Amino acid sequence: MKKGFILIEMAIVVAILGILLSISYINFTRLSVKSNVDSKADEIASMLRDTYENGNKEMNFKDYYIEIIKNGNSFEVSLISHKNSVRKTDLKDFELNIVGQTFESSPKYIYFSPNGEVFLSNEKIEEGYDYNIDDKKFSDIVIKKGEKISKKIHIDDMPLGNITVD
Repeated sequence: MKKGFILIEMAIVVAILGILLSISYINFTRLSVKSNVDSKADEIASMLRDTYENGNKEMNFKDYYIEIIKNGNSFEVSLISHKNSVRKTDLKDFELNIVGQTFESSPKYIYFSPNGEVFLSNEKIEEGYDYNIDDKKFSDIVIKKGEKISKKIHIDDMPLGNITVD
């Protein structure tokens, strides 16, 4: 009696290993994309918190804002403080949707008003700006990569400046 494996047994083992490796690769790739979306959503939420806190601390809401520039399939999101970029993140091949607003032109600016409402503007705010923002208010930003992977950044009305990532 011979000891060892026959060719068909070896082929079956290799096929099973191939199937397991392909499943783990798909899960790893999906997990990597999900982690990237989570990281970008957390970064933008942190920028929003900094924008609110710095504007509120100095009572100078026009000098702290977020600038969003759309370039084809990507977005560049920057935290601006006193006209200088403090932090920036790139969203390459992501979708960025500000719920209730359109993104027809670029750049867009996100500001907080003195009463804590967040709004989107097509232009930078200058001195003496009238904060009549009812048509520009929003409370959610959605970041998507593909069909099934997304994160929502929610800005609560109460307490003011409370920003969560779902």
